[in-house]
Amino acid sequence: MGPSLTFRVFIPLSLGYLFASVFRPILSIIAPNIVHDVGVDATNLGLLTSAFFLGALIFQLPLGILLDRYGPRLVNVALLLIVALGALIFSLGDNVILLVLGRALIGIGTSSCMATCFKAFALWYPPERLPLVNGLAVAAGGIGMMGGTLPVEWALQVSDWRGIHQLNAVVVAIVAVLVFTVVPRHETKTQKETFKNQVKGLGTVLTARQFWQIAPLVMISTGVYAGVLHLWAGPWLRDVAGFDRGQIANTLLGAAFALVVSAPLAGYVASLLRGIGMKTMTFAVSCMFVFLLVQVAIYMEMYMEMAQFAEVLWLLFGLFGPLSLMTYAALNQTFPKTLAGRVNTSMTLMWMIGAFAVQTGIGVIIDQFPTTASGGYASEGYGISFAVLITLQVAAFLWYGIAGFLWRDHLVELKKPAE
Repeated sequence: MGPSLTFRVFIPLSLGYLFASVFRPILSIIAPNIVHDVGVDATNLGLLTSAFFLGALIFQLPLGILLDRYGPRLVNVALLLIVALGALIFSLGDNVILLVLGRALIGIGTSSCMATCFKAFALWYPPERLPLVNGLAVAAGGIGMMGGTLPVEWALQVSDWRGIHQLNAVVVAIVAVLVFTVVPRHETKTQKETFKNQVKGLGTVLTARQFWQIAPLVMISTGVYAGVLHLWAGPWLRDVAGFDRGQIANTLLGAAFALVVSAPLAGYVASLLRGIGMKTMTFAVSCMFVFLLVQVAIYMEMYMEMAQFAEVLWLLFGLFGPLSLMTYAALNQTFPKTLAGRVNTSMTLMWMIGAFAVQTGIGVIIDQFPTTASGGYASEGYGISFAVLITLQVAAFLWYGIAGFLWRDHLVELKKPAE
């Protein structure tokens, strides 16, 4: 990767993504504290968590234009400051409205940090290195997610969820200053484009058959990974597997650690396979199929009452779930570099719609069943939710294959000489 790019581009941007990602799974740990302190039911808890994705998905398309116009450096600084502001608002929330606003701002900044990293890497690194460097950045986000699991449970012994949010808000703001002072500028022709032409470029992405062949599959697959792991994995482990808070935190920590291992390893393998003729997109789709099989195993385990396999299955969930993000590198190898920001954010928009629908939908389904004597949620709600999610993914795989067959003569590269 080169020492200059590593220290001036990769490390600062990845640090921002790391500390912002602490907020992703944190509600799986502090949800009982929120319920106790503020008082929310399952539907409002799902809405509260989905606000993370709702705020982010609303911002995705404007973000792509901003990235291609102003570059990843300045945009990343602004996003990190938005994360810090959202964390402060969330820490002061004493009602659902303030908590939703805080989570929405956190979602805008945190989820957009990934697209900002990918845009910067598309500018600074050659195409054949993108699967690896993107995977390493996702691993940094995974380390941040680990920080939002068991370490948060430990921190709750000496502070509360409000203090934890305030502390990390300060850290994220410090990283924003680091990005502003260290990451170099990168001038591109897109920065001189008119707004009209930039919107036209967004239209090029959103009407490309390359994009729509894979978008539905990424939307539901990544949406399930993010939507379930960031909220409903914790309650599932409590209500179905019978885990206590310590076991839940350990299991979620393992799932987050799996991301740290799998993302760079998969990126490295994808780069090797590309050298022998296997497309990055083909490898990414294969990994998403394995992820679907893991969900089928979790669904079966639920009804076969084999809770002893829960930790392993959720580790595999965290191992294969994020590998759909390799589709970013695959698409960036197809589209011109000048469209990289709009390609990344358009795909992020897709899976955030999925994550929002997954989190809210599971909450609605669970609320159709009475709570248990211990105050947990009925296992029937989880079972129906997983059955619906699995069915939707099967449909998305069928669409990917059918579209590939119908559009086989049109799925040509749009890439032009780098600008």
